[in-house]
Amino acid sequence: DRAMDFMLNQEDMQQLLNTDDLDGDYNFTDLSVGEKINQRYYMLSLWDVLSTGQGSFPDGDECDWEEAECYDGVVTKLFMARKEWSGTIPSMIMFLESLEYIDFGENKIKGSIPEELYTLEDLEHLYLHDNLMTGTLSESIENLEDLEYLYLCNNKFSGTLPQGLEETDLQTLSLCYNQFSGSIPSNLELDDLNFLDLSFNKFTGMITSDVFDDYDDLDHLYLDHNDFSGTIPQNLVTAGDGDIQQIYLSHNRFQGEFPSPSKWTNRNTKFMTLEIQHNNFTVEIDKRICDMSVFEEG
Repeated sequence: DRAMDFMLNQEDMQQLLNTDDLDGDYNFTDLSVGEKINQRYYMLSLWDVLSTGQGSFPDGDECDWEEAECYDGVVTKLFMARKEWSGTIPSMIMFLESLEYIDFGENKIKGSIPEELYTLEDLEHLYLHDNLMTGTLSESIENLEDLEYLYLCNNKFSGTLPQGLEETDLQTLSLCYNQFSGSIPSNLELDDLNFLDLSFNKFTGMITSDVFDDYDDLDHLYLDHNDFSGTIPQNLVTAGDGDIQQIYLSHNRFQGEFPSPSKWTNRNTKFMTLEIQHNNFTVEIDKRICDMSVFEEG
């Protein structure tokens, strides 16, 4: 065990391991001596598995690593992007149970999201984008009730959108450039969402009239480069309480007429971008849309 061997040679750990009272407080932090030893081991093990044992461990206290941040001695944030790591996310990440922020983006990490990660109930930010990860999003994501930002773009994830997403506090859901499939569930309520990117996947089916009913905060919507079909419901363009700023729907199989309700064209002063090219629309776009402060293609 490389992590254990390294830790046993660290001077501060040698002192702690010789302490008689492992339940005593560690340096006026929220950790006991025993918990501090465990935390050091979990952090070194995480480093070792993600890096596949390549290179050296960071020396010193884990709370002093540039890749970590602590609060009262407890690790709460991990900044491990752009390390060129090619390992997997180990199940023991569950033991870093106070994590609020995880950034493993822009590596070469493989494997799936371990089920144990979904036990991190304080997690607010999860960045796994630009890796080589596979597998699905588990329904256990419902346990991450505080999750606000989820970035999984540029991986090889597949499967459908889990209903458990609606139990989170998601403001940003970015799943672009994967292999997700299925339809957008009509009863998937993401009330706090302001950024939704499902582009460059394998989503199919119609967008039913009630999908975006409760997306009152939505500003940016990317559904392009999928296989959606049918007509576009009016409440898609009136999402964000009528103030949506960007809509990308190109490279699908939408048909019929692009909706242009007057309550949207007359009232939305924040609208910037509409892309609808490479669909099967049969009616020319309403000129009132072009009079909005909008860049229009298609």
